[in-house]
Amino acid sequence: MILETGETDELRSKLAATLLKKHGEIVVPLGAHPSPDRLYNPDTDNATKTTGKSLTKDELDLAVKRLKGVCEELKAELNEMYRTDEVYGCWQVRLTPRGVEEIMEVRVAVVGNVDAGKSTTLGVLTRGGLDDGRGKVSDCRG
Repeated sequence: MILETGETDELRSKLAATLLKKHGEIVVPLGAHPSPDRLYNPDTDNATKTTGKSLTKDELDLAVKRLKGVCEELKAELNEMYRTDEVYGCWQVRLTPRGVEEIMEVRVAVVGNVDAGKSTTLGVLTRGGLDDGRGKVSDCRG
């Protein structure tokens, strides 16, 4: 895979092309993930044990560092979705909108009983903060 080798130009061009095809957002799995065949059919002898290339912790750290560097060059965000001790994980790469016109509009309808957490959920999703119940959002990150 390109992330493990020293080919930064090739990584940048492939990542940029993939982001354009996938509407500015992709998920990059790194390492040898357990195969879905093995997870859902553990008794099957011919099930593939893993998908992807096995990496050491140092190789995974280097691959993430290279991916982060290329994302900075492309002005894209890199978010770690998960990372395990078994030396694999997934990272989300998302192009940063250059202006308001590039931000995708999403309309959400929320229905539920009183005190079900409707405002709290929307406040966290849209502003990254908790609503105090009277329309004031407080920062939930600390």
